[in-house]
Amino acid sequence: MQPIQQAFEPVSICFASDDNYAPYLKVAIYSLLCNRNRERSYDIIILHKRISREHQGEILGLADGKSGVSIRFVNVVEADRELQSDVGCYYAVETNYRLLLFSKLFQNYRRMLYLDCDIIVTGDVGELFDVDLEGKSAAGVEDVGFRWLAYTKRAIFLDNKPYNVLNYCTDVLGIKDPGGYVNAGVLLFDLEKCRQKVSFRDVVETLHSRNFFYNDQDVLNILLEGNIKQVDCKWNYMNNIAFYLECDRKEFRELYLDLRREDYRIIHYISAKKPWNGEVPMGEVWQKYADE
Repeated sequence: MQPIQQAFEPVSICFASDDNYAPYLKVAIYSLLCNRNRERSYDIIILHKRISREHQGEILGLADGKSGVSIRFVNVVEADRELQSDVGCYYAVETNYRLLLFSKLFQNYRRMLYLDCDIIVTGDVGELFDVDLEGKSAAGVEDVGFRWLAYTKRAIFLDNKPYNVLNYCTDVLGIKDPGGYVNAGVLLFDLEKCRQKVSFRDVVETLHSRNFFYNDQDVLNILLEGNIKQVDCKWNYMNNIAFYLECDRKEFRELYLDLRREDYRIIHYISAKKPWNGEVPMGEVWQKYADE
């Protein structure tokens, strides 16, 4: 595959999706564009292997009449075989496509903001794109679900063996500080620094070295350990935060008290239940943009 050429010097954003998620991707991009800085440019890349022309047309139409906005679909079926794996707790192989950011496909990009499809943007992502990484290769938000998993000692399994999430990080992933583990739904990459430290071959070999529970999220945390700047949770406000802050059990509320935010910029709807298939915490925000 040939490297993608930048459309302009923009806020560069990458999504990955399949046809099933395309309607929800449309809502995510719509919310992003509603809250963009009109004085800046936004270059949006969508990696896929089979999004229908109908869905592509609807999403491309979001850029109509908006100056400085480019939306492009890039079919990565040629790379699909390299990234095929047991996707662990995820639902589709397309989650692995964010690993292509380490490939020659993006060699013309200096920085890239990766976003999952199951989000709503309520602030300008350009502010996150501009974050000073202080010499790090990437930025992300603590995976706050680990707090509950560690407290309850609920097991996660690898090769039919149970692990506490902290032991999973240290014993399986080889991560010295589990507190540095980030959620991969919102990530900012300095691709120049990433390319200096990690090759795409490193990424593929690590992906296939074991059937990781969190799949490519684990791979990213392994390869960039100690090289990820943690940013405020407002940039990846996982809706389970709202759930635990309002739950009946005091000990769970206390686990998440420091994460309460009123100025969140990106809401991330984690787990299998989404605002389009059931009632979830903060689902009303997604519904507002979906209705529009």
